[in-house]
Amino acid sequence: MNFARVVLLSPPFAELTYALPEHLPTSVWQRGQRVVVPLGRGWRVGVLLALESEAPAGEFTLKPLPWPLENNPLLPPAHLDLAAQIAKRQGAGLGQILAGILPQGLRTTQTKIRFFGEGKPVERRVNALAGLPAGELRTLGELW
Repeated sequence: MNFARVVLLSPPFAELTYALPEHLPTSVWQRGQRVVVPLGRGWRVGVLLALESEAPAGEFTLKPLPWPLENNPLLPPAHLDLAAQIAKRQGAGLGQILAGILPQGLRTTQTKIRFFGEGKPVERRVNALAGLPAGELRTLGELW
């Protein structure tokens, strides 16, 4: 599984596919996790819907997911399935339904992640992780 399908929790509420990054093992990524995704020049919060082994058809490069926002999924599969049923019944997108369920504080990229290792904990803003060198990302991935 090298790809993740993610639904955005803010407009355009789209389902997008991203590559899984090399600095984190595949076992870190789970359905129902909130994740930070690059979109245009900014960052958005999304919910991981599925891990896939095949990329969507077409000639393009997928951006990697930078980081998950929690170790364990915030939304269990039953809640995701219920949200999908509500979206079908209401004629709305799944992202819109999930955005209505989750409080604003869980839909923002203005968060920090704290990594515990030897010595003092390391704290990083989520949107600053993309600018880190590959070696530092691997080190943080090991601490994760």
